[in-house]
Amino acid sequence: MRSLQMMRTYLLILLIIMTGLISCSRPSKEKTGPAQPDFPFIMENEKASVIFIEPEYYNQKNIHRLFLWHYKRGLKIDNASDVMLFTDKRLLDAYHIASLKKYTDWSYREPLPIGSNPSPSPSPWYSSRLHYYDANYFIVPSESSIDPNKGEDRSSRGYNVEYSFAPDLIKPNEIKKVVLRGATWREGKYNIETHEFPWAPGKITLEAYDIYNVEPKGRYYTFTVPRMIGDYRSTSIVFNILPDKPVEFNRKLVQIFNDRIAYVYLGWMYSVTLDGGRTWHLWDGERKLPEWECCDPGLIQEISISDQGTGIMTLRPDPKKTESLIRLKTSDFGQHWAQ
Repeated sequence: MRSLQMMRTYLLILLIIMTGLISCSRPSKEKTGPAQPDFPFIMENEKASVIFIEPEYYNQKNIHRLFLWHYKRGLKIDNASDVMLFTDKRLLDAYHIASLKKYTDWSYREPLPIGSNPSPSPSPWYSSRLHYYDANYFIVPSESSIDPNKGEDRSSRGYNVEYSFAPDLIKPNEIKKVVLRGATWREGKYNIETHEFPWAPGKITLEAYDIYNVEPKGRYYTFTVPRMIGDYRSTSIVFNILPDKPVEFNRKLVQIFNDRIAYVYLGWMYSVTLDGGRTWHLWDGERKLPEWECCDPGLIQEISISDQGTGIMTLRPDPKKTESLIRLKTSDFGQHWAQ
């Protein structure tokens, strides 16, 4: 009886040891970057400024996956390049010929140089196309007046990331526009809701709105401050943001310390000025937290900063794990954050 009990104890110890060895031998999961789309495509160069896919793979789902993958790749290198996507090699060849002749794809309106006897014969719509490409992706600063030649940081106001595509390849001039991040300058706003925060240099404004003729349908948000262009009073964007769902207004989203220092935040973005709104310092959670999946509006849970500039930003990376929080610290009003 005793020997049987000793045998059971021995087997239990052996099982524990083997389980530990197996768990230790398993490779740790490492972040490998965004998953590449699982359909075939050809990038002409490492920057992927020109991409070709076969027409059978051309649909909005694949286009969205491709451009989102391209955008996320670019987070490690400041930003991904603009992209033109082609599904017809004759049009791709025509684009390269036009580029050599220094035509621009958006202004060239002559019949495309596709060759004298192409096979099969091109459709009648070839010569009436407005663009050589079938879809294009581009990224621009949220603030159009930023001038990097004057030392201004192009990323200080965040970015607008968009793409457009022709849903029907037979109707290449009928396009749809999609916003991936930020907002867009190209369409008008409606259902506008405005909140103003008085400030000595001029009010800080938070605007919530919908945008005509774009996807996704949802609430876009923009912080602005006044600025002067010559003798004209205008506004300057602090940042645009497009969260997954609408955000309830909260006066804590804007904090003013004095006539020089103020900060704003919403979702996963925080921005602070120390010179009365002339320049801003942006913290973008999507760029700073590689493991975090955009675009939950509840990433930044709370911010507390003293008059001396020291403070804490509390983050909730996973909305399903409300107790799992990250706390970042600052000593310069949030120009820099660290754990």
